[in-house]
Order: sequence, then structure tokens, then C-alpha cells
Amino acid sequence: MNLETYQRGLQRLVTQGQAAPEDAAYLQQLAGCTQLAVVREIVYFWRAHGLERFCILSASLLKSLGRFENAIERFVSTEKFSPFIEEASQQFLQFLTKDQNSIVAALAKTEIALHETRTNILTEIVVEWPCNPEPILLAIVNATLVNQLDINQELFTPESYRLRISRALANGYACELVETL
Repeated sequence: MNLETYQRGLQRLVTQGQAAPEDAAYLQQLAGCTQLAVVREIVYFWRAHGLERFCILSASLLKSLGRFENAIERFVSTEKFSPFIEEASQQFLQFLTKDQNSIVAALAKTEIALHETRTNILTEIVVEWPCNPEPILLAIVNATLVNQLDINQELFTPESYRLRISRALANGYACELVETL
């Protein structure tokens, strides 16, 4: 077994908890050991801690919905993520843009846009929202539990909104009603 194959097998064990059929017998034996479970738990903890710090808005919403831990587990087990937290946070947000909850997906796109416009005053990014994003953003910034807003009923109106994000705009963003469905 060459070094690359060995490292890929170890990575699979740590991220997915199981060895591939083509992995060496040594790696197959590691799959059920207690030490691997401890390593997986440590990786999960540090990944969750880092992503929570760098993806503040999305992490807050997911925690309010009781979905943060599950999202991290899915991300760690299904995605090849960077060892660098700045890159991994962008990968996590990209992962969330495909979430089945359109509000979670829109918030992840918004957070990506905030990161991209942070250093360039001329950049403007538009994010489409299925509802008015302002109550959600306000709840997150004020550390209010978003689920108190009843995200599935009260906020999901038959209107879509466009959130323009740019350092050139007052407050860094502008929210506008697009259409009634």
C-alpha cells in the first residue's frame, strides 16, 4: 500500500467511520475500534466549533431549528472539506445552499455574499429569498430563537424578496419585495 492510498483510507475512516472494501486489512480492522470513535468525536467537535465561529448566521439559524449537529455530521461525512477553517466554512456554506429548507439555503447564500463583499466596496451580490429576510436576520443578530418566529408558517409568505448586499449600500444591504406568487 502506498502512502496516498493509506492516507485516503484513514481519511475515509475518520470522516465516514468505515473502510472501503478495497482498503487494506489493517484499515478494515480499525473501523470498529474505540480509538477511532474517539478520533471521530474530536474531529466532529473541532469542525463544529470552527464552523460555528466562521458561519455565525447559518449556525445560529440551524441551532434554533435544532439542526446544527445533524448538518455538521452530514457535511463531515459527505463532503471533502479543507483542513483550513476559512475554506471549510465556505465549503459548509456551499453545502447549506442545497438544503431542502429554502430559508436555510437563502441564509447560507447571504452569508457567502457577506464574506465576498467584505473586502470590495464595488461588489454587489443579489440573493433571492422565499420570504422577508429581515425578521430572520434581526432575530439572529439579537440572539432571539428563530423558531419563536415559527419559521414554517409566519415567515413563509406568498412573496419573494431580493436582498442586495454591498458595502456601498446603507447598512450593507437593501431588501426589496420582488413579486407576489
